[in-house]
Amino acid sequence: MNNKLLVFLSFLFLTGCATYQVRPVETEKNIWIKVKSANIRDGPSTENRIIAGAEWNDKLIVIDERAKWYKVKLTAQSAGWIYKPLCSLEKLKGVKKVKPASRYKKSKSKGLVDWGVLGDTDEEAEETLNRIFDSWGVK
Repeated sequence: MNNKLLVFLSFLFLTGCATYQVRPVETEKNIWIKVKSANIRDGPSTENRIIAGAEWNDKLIVIDERAKWYKVKLTAQSAGWIYKPLCSLEKLKGVKKVKPASRYKKSKSKGLVDWGVLGDTDEEAEETLNRIFDSWGVK
């Protein structure tokens, strides 16, 4: 009788101590493409094959993350990887363009200010253009 009681109490103790881990439902994470076009690959590396593409302000659903890459849902059964710096966590409000200054008008490269998003503000875009022109030696 004591053995049965001991087994029963052990059973109660073990099942009472068991905890069930309930994972909270994670909210869906959306990202938007902040460059003119971006490649979506079959793995988190530029060495992986390109399987799809995305364009400026396209909305993608994130299903996983690794270091500098997002795994995004493509269809119900497929997914791909996109490089994080090409993405924004907020929907973009419009194409940011810089008003051409005289320095830009002298450039032989037309359309530089129309490349798309060069920064989140006009000031950042102008700084980016200045760095580009400085590296080319344009005065």
